[in-house]
Amino acid sequence: MTTAQVVDHPLEETAAWLSDVASDPVSFVEGAFPWGEGELVNFDGPMEWQRWVLEQIRDGLLTPGKAIQIAVASGHGIGKTALVCWITLWAMTTAGDTRGIITASTEAMLNTRLRAELRKWFRLFRAQTFFDLTMTALLPKDASHEQTWRIDLLPWNPNRPESFAGLHNAGRRILVIFDEASAIDRAIWETVMPVATDRDAEVIWCVFGNPLHPEGEFKNCFDDGHWITRHVDSRTVPITNKQEFQRWIAAYGEDSDFVNSRVKGLFPRQSLQ
Repeated sequence: MTTAQVVDHPLEETAAWLSDVASDPVSFVEGAFPWGEGELVNFDGPMEWQRWVLEQIRDGLLTPGKAIQIAVASGHGIGKTALVCWITLWAMTTAGDTRGIITASTEAMLNTRLRAELRKWFRLFRAQTFFDLTMTALLPKDASHEQTWRIDLLPWNPNRPESFAGLHNAGRRILVIFDEASAIDRAIWETVMPVATDRDAEVIWCVFGNPLHPEGEFKNCFDDGHWITRHVDSRTVPITNKQEFQRWIAAYGEDSDFVNSRVKGLFPRQSLQ
């Protein structure tokens, strides 16, 4: 897509805006959706923790050749899936021939929650006219780029990790997102890891989830020094149900593994199922 291909002025203006925010996901999210109107009437943009993640991506783009790796462990209900959708739309629509993969803890979660949320934000997206969202991928409407410019929503299978291999994109952008990363098998992590060594591409790898296990690949992100990390306590986020969290604390105890993992975004002493 180029502005030369766009005839109608509003479309030309939108194409120019996409180019302007290619290195600034914060400005992208602020301008991509009708904040304060319709179903977003009670929202004015990203919350503090969401803005922080977007800022880490923006600032990481200033260091070419170094992968941007961000891990966020959180309690429930903080708006994580919405952020995944914003990052996906920004990465895909502001840089031609971007390639990427999004996966989640289960195929059902990928299909029923993440894909549904992505459809919502795509419907609200001011530049949707240039792109298509299918059941399995976000693509440009220009069919000649269908194989080179796409982000796939891909369920994982520990017996077939090769489906996550070979994600190289020299001179272009690569996006990888793991949602509910605690539950994603080690084989998938190990298959994707080489993407972070690709110095010829703009690599963004974000992992999010409740910290359900005291060890594992998600926990390792917070220990090895290569990841930008953050813990988000659900009680600090405006949209969460604080009364429900208080009931959990009363039932399980302030320092219980359940509360640490499900509310405070801290890794438990024992695995939670």
